[in-house]
Amino acid sequence: MKKKERIDTILAGKKPDRTPFTFWYHFGNQCGSGDSFADSVIDFYNYFGVDLLKVMNDYHYPYPEGFDVVKDAEGLKKVGYATLHDGTVFEQIIAIEKIADAIGDEVYIVDTMFDPWQQLARHICGEYLRDLAKTAETELLGALDRLTDYCIEYTKATVDAGAAGVFLAIQASDQLVPGGYETFRKFIRPQAIRILNAIKDVSKFNILHMCGQEIYTEGIEDFPADVLSFADRSETNPSLQQVKEMTGKIVMGGMNQLTMNRATLDSLVENADIMLSECGESHAIGAIGCSIVCENDATVLRKMVTHIQNR
Repeated sequence: MKKKERIDTILAGKKPDRTPFTFWYHFGNQCGSGDSFADSVIDFYNYFGVDLLKVMNDYHYPYPEGFDVVKDAEGLKKVGYATLHDGTVFEQIIAIEKIADAIGDEVYIVDTMFDPWQQLARHICGEYLRDLAKTAETELLGALDRLTDYCIEYTKATVDAGAAGVFLAIQASDQLVPGGYETFRKFIRPQAIRILNAIKDVSKFNILHMCGQEIYTEGIEDFPADVLSFADRSETNPSLQQVKEMTGKIVMGGMNQLTMNRATLDSLVENADIMLSECGESHAIGAIGCSIVCENDATVLRKMVTHIQNR
């Protein structure tokens, strides 16, 4: 089977010739142009030959004009009015278009997006977000609502540029979410559902990635995503099979990303074999639980991929 055919078979609930596999890491070149970033991604794909290309996204939503940090209700009122051409975000769309032109005929491309809560947590509000969820709930919900609109517009633009859909990453555990499930229920879950609902008719398929240990499983089946990705090899997370049974959805994972850095081929092959066993023969895409730290010899990683492809 060809790469797209393999993914199409999984999406149809059928058994492919082998388990499709992908992995990813941050390239760290967000200080450059989308054009140069695309070249790195194309090189990565041509070298490793993954079955599904997840494009990392390190171009952040811009700060409101005049702000280096947003830490109060008045600042939140200024968040969420940027256009796709503000800041560096449009560089990612340029990159997607170039990648799709080069290799989009042979592999599905999914663009990475961090949900509105993470857009605030990763840089705009940072450490102040925890308190803002308590002291400025109305203003925070307004900012998240506007950022959700932005994420929908952005994802539609990446699909127009050649992406098959989105890899939407959300924080989904007490380990990562201050205030626990109540914060998740109010500030993360509804926005993710709205994004996925808004783009499902324009994309080929979409992946929801649930970050964290002991991820929230209550209502997990309600997310309108085609594929659920999570770090299933964590001792505190459910298995791929458990989530298959809970949701009836395609699952993505099987490989422990925490044991891949500076690992020998023996260790990588052992990890890969466990992944293939966890994925089973259908209804799963083999992948890492989250991004890896890229300190491995690329030739060893390529041998790992070859091992998976030959199983």
